[in-house]
Amino acid sequence: MWWRRWTGCGPTATWRAALPPPDPDLGEVILELTRNGPYLKCSAVHVATGREVSALGPANQSEALKRVAVAKLKRALGQG
Repeated sequence: MWWRRWTGCGPTATWRAALPPPDPDLGEVILELTRNGPYLKCSAVHVATGREVSALGPANQSEALKRVAVAKLKRALGQG
């Protein structure tokens, strides 16, 4: 489910997605992708705890950044 597809702010753009849990034990996760020029920041927020982590990388690797952010979130929650 897309909450906000795109918000253009000069060279920076943001979009958010609430996705089904990548791991059933993890619960609901909100992913936010923010592009700034050639870079992309993916923030992952665990809804139940409010814990947030982020990953940075090239703008053309959004799926890889999502996987890295979710893996970092699992590690931060002590599940990975």
